[in-house]
Amino acid sequence: MQSRESVLIIDDDRSACKLWSEALKAQGYETLQAASLHDARDLFETHDFGLALVNVKSNGHVRGLDALDWIQENAPAIDVIVVSANPTLESSIGALRKGVYDYLVKPVTPVEVVSRVERCLTRREEKAERLQMISQIELMLNQLKAQLTPEGEDGVSHDDILETTDIIVDRRKRLVVQEGEPVQLSPTEFDILDYLVANSDRVVSASEIIQAVQGYEMEEMEARPIVRVNIRRLRQKIEDDTSNPRHIVTVRSRGYRFSA
Repeated sequence: MQSRESVLIIDDDRSACKLWSEALKAQGYETLQAASLHDARDLFETHDFGLALVNVKSNGHVRGLDALDWIQENAPAIDVIVVSANPTLESSIGALRKGVYDYLVKPVTPVEVVSRVERCLTRREEKAERLQMISQIELMLNQLKAQLTPEGEDGVSHDDILETTDIIVDRRKRLVVQEGEPVQLSPTEFDILDYLVANSDRVVSASEIIQAVQGYEMEEMEARPIVRVNIRRLRQKIEDDTSNPRHIVTVRSRGYRFSA
């Protein structure tokens, strides 16, 4: 089954977490669990989540709506669904004002959790694809403009072949070979991988990738969902384990780094 977005469950109700996690995994989602936001912080450091299921009453050093504030500040690109056993009007309104996608009241069945998660992540991916379509149109316009600029005017030269320990990027043929086998990439996936490999000595942000690949400026918050979709697809094609990528590493709150 094709790998899908990762989901983090932050809840101290172990039985509920287990049921939800098993149901989501059965639909192809990678899931990780934490009893509190305090415990979840390490997971945010090492994983790239698409969505968090958060119990605003979970025990831990950070509680209630403060957990949403922390996620909004430190992982603003992910969507959040709040789950609560004892909701109040104040907490419900407060959560929605903080931009959460949905608010569920316990008890919640695994079927309902899967339905809400799929609805949220489907909307998320559709939005990213719409933005990518717009970016492709912008790219074509920029390419037309570039034809009016004399070749080499910017004075920048690049090697035609980029090599890592197991990946070769041939810019002339727009071909990627990994361990002797060609890798089928879309034009956007190729350009992103090319840029990451060429800048493997540093972390690059999503907005920088959009600027380099698509040729125009975009705010970081707008760029992240577009880049995330393509990074996930790239990982599916070049990584042995997409949940623990070797090559395309996420650097929390900063962007991505290519590791040979």
